[in-house]
Amino acid sequence: MTHFMGADRVARAGAARSAMRASGKRRNAPGAPRRPTREGRAILAASRVAHCLLYPHNGAARALLAAKIASVKCVIIYDLWYHADILIWTPSRQRKAGARRFTALAPLCHSRRRRRNKDNTAVVRFEDVATNYGTGPDILRAVSLHLSPGSFHFVAGPSGSGKSSLLRLMYLANRPSNGRMTLFGRDVEGLTRDERAMLRRRIGVVFQDFRLLKHLSVAENVALPLRIAGRREDKIREHVTELLAWVGLGDHFDDLPATLSGGQQQRVAIARAVIGQPSLLLADEPTGNVDDRIAVRLLYLFEELNKLGTTVVIATHNQALVSRFSHTVLTLGEGTVRVEPAPDSKARDAAEGSMA
Repeated sequence: MTHFMGADRVARAGAARSAMRASGKRRNAPGAPRRPTREGRAILAASRVAHCLLYPHNGAARALLAAKIASVKCVIIYDLWYHADILIWTPSRQRKAGARRFTALAPLCHSRRRRRNKDNTAVVRFEDVATNYGTGPDILRAVSLHLSPGSFHFVAGPSGSGKSSLLRLMYLANRPSNGRMTLFGRDVEGLTRDERAMLRRRIGVVFQDFRLLKHLSVAENVALPLRIAGRREDKIREHVTELLAWVGLGDHFDDLPATLSGGQQQRVAIARAVIGQPSLLLADEPTGNVDDRIAVRLLYLFEELNKLGTTVVIATHNQALVSRFSHTVLTLGEGTVRVEPAPDSKARDAAEGSMA
């Protein structure tokens, strides 16, 4: 306890308890110190567990984490997309509603088996979906689309056409203003906060503004999803080292994000998104700050992830890059989405020549 509270706070707490016993007051009597509420205790415990997860090398932290898991039987959900350093605490009584304990996610680097889908339920389905910001006009309107498990899609269109807005709907940052949307077979309209958080665990997102944790090194940023999933430290280091070498950042293992260029930070964000092998990967302009050679290499990484069963959606304005790969294109324009077939072989050969 002293590790988290500090010696001065422990001394004050002990003095308060001694004074209360000497006065003969009951704990909950008028004027006596009040016990923290259940919510307050949960928040305090969650903050301690967060410290343990971020700093597992500390022996006292590991011991406290094990004690908390054994005694409280907690479920910890990592909400990477809004507050990457905040853990949402779910009491064990909610586990019956579908919550799970730590799940060791199969890492991308050493997994060679394609995940088998038990059914053909659409990963994402839009039915006449519209969205806007505040009281403004609809950015997207009457959008209907269907993303099958294991599919690969590009989202193309001019700036301001709604590419980022479409992705924000898919990772539950925005809600549709009209229409019906389902994610992994669940209607998003009636989801509770905990249910939405559980669905987000199955989604990897590469943000246009990176959203890296500035106080963590490159390796710690990339390792965070695996660490939250409870992977062993030796395995985490092995997979992180291999993936950072793949994206060309093997020499920046211990560097802080502030010391990297924009393109390097983007590659760190991509590595963090794919290392947990999510069911759905959404990337917003993942090649916008890198040269053509690195862009093609990153697309090959996305394709390898797709071969393992992940549904991939990439928003980009790089038409030459889109034409180089044989994947379906969702073209946005005037608030609507048009599904276009994959480019033919002649178009791909011309695109490869232009990027060579």
